[in-house]
Amino acid sequence: MNNDNGMPNLNIIGSVGLASAFPLHFAQNSFVVSDGLSFIHGPHTVRLGGSLTGLQDNFSEVGDGSFIQFLSWPDFLLGLSAADNGTGSFSNVHESADDFGLFGREFRVWQGSAFAQEDYKFGSSLTLNVGLRYERLGQFGDRLGRNSSFDISAADPNPPPSGSVAGYIVASNFSGTVPPGVLRADNTFGNDGAGQNTLAPRIGFAWSMLPNSERLVLRGGFGLYYSPPTGQAFFQNVESPPYGTTRITVGQANADATFQAPFPQPFPTPESFPLFPSYSSSTITTIYTVIFFLAPGRR
Repeated sequence: MNNDNGMPNLNIIGSVGLASAFPLHFAQNSFVVSDGLSFIHGPHTVRLGGSLTGLQDNFSEVGDGSFIQFLSWPDFLLGLSAADNGTGSFSNVHESADDFGLFGREFRVWQGSAFAQEDYKFGSSLTLNVGLRYERLGQFGDRLGRNSSFDISAADPNPPPSGSVAGYIVASNFSGTVPPGVLRADNTFGNDGAGQNTLAPRIGFAWSMLPNSERLVLRGGFGLYYSPPTGQAFFQNVESPPYGTTRITVGQANADATFQAPFPQPFPTPESFPLFPSYSSSTITTIYTVIFFLAPGRR
């Protein structure tokens, strides 16, 4: 839960902005095993190798704190609800935001690779390089079963007035009861797990353009290179349902807020999670998502 008991972030439009810090805790371990073999036979040079990597990233976040915003200094000084300031519609507190959840994660990643490359010399002036690399680019699985995402294509385009939770995705090791409409992934990532298996061909050459001299060499090549997804995408999803929720109340919806009590009651408790906010044409639930994909690099 959010145990950050400091001052909330505060902003007066066009004037003062105060922000409180919040602690993050990371305990990271890496385990790597790799080996390579090279042998030469005549004009052939062959290289073989591979590696296996295990990553642990134990993460905890106290919380992002809370945020209140005023449109002017008079609003800040008054800090009255809509009923008390005479408008009947707008509090002097324009916006109130806070977040709650179970933000701890025990991320686990397994990655592997294998490669083979041959260099072949055509006489003394031309060398050709050909190779192929396989990489298993593991994603961040959570040992606690709290990873999640949202599949837009599975969302209900015409949700009933009571709301829908269709489109939410939970991890394979999700420990709660999966509501109707929520999808359970077949992995601990909480997504479709695409893009992990990659093949990266390489080809290159080196040509000594001057006879009996290496002072002028022309080199060229082509290869596909893949980068694994960073932890940032998974880190951003820590505060997403069902193990996190962000409440943002703005304008008329914040009519009851005062400077003394700017946030809606009651506050969520640890027992509130997992929590799947439903959406419909009559709700104010907004789905936020982080989009990431794996793309090869060429050079």
